[in-house]
Amino acid sequence: MAFQIIWSDQAEIELDKIYEYYCENASVIVAQNLLQKDYFRTGKVIIDS
Repeated sequence: MAFQIIWSDQAEIELDKIYEYYCENASVIVAQNLLQKDYFRTGKVIIDS
């Protein structure tokens, strides 16, 4: 059985803030890599039944 992850509005706002922070303090590439890692990691939530 797998669950669908639904991002709340607040979670999306926080992800935007994280992205902007890393764009300003590291690079756009770093920001994109971190955001994709966090976002796509949620797609791996699987519960064995």
